[in-house]
Parts: sequence; C-alpha cells; structure tokens
Amino acid sequence: MPKNNPHDMIEVMKGLLKFDEKDRLTAQQVLHSRWISRWKLRWDEESAQRRVSEIRMREGRLDL
Repeated sequence: MPKNNPHDMIEVMKGLLKFDEKDRLTAQQVLHSRWISRWKLRWDEESAQRRVSEIRMREGRLDL
C-alpha cells in the first residue's frame, strides 16, 4: 500500500475544488467528507506505526 503524501493530498483537494460550478465542493465540504476523514485516520495510523518502529529500533526491540 503506498504511503500517504501530504503534497498528494493537496493536489487531490485542489482537483475536488475544480468541479463544474453546480457540482463544485467547497473546502469545508471536502474537509468534512467521510473520504477525507478516512484518509486522515490512515495517515495518523501510519505515522503512529512509524513512531513505534523508531522507538523499538532505538531500544533494540524491532519485531519483524
């Protein structure tokens, strides 16, 4: 699974804001959509997993 990149997310949000005027989403709608919430949760989970791995490596406890 590819890692989430904040710069990719910015490009996705810009694309969502460029829809036809009648279908256009506001920044507020994008930020409160379930899709963005799921993306944020995955980002937080991956960040937490990286931090745990870094701590385990420092302590010599990396479980592979």
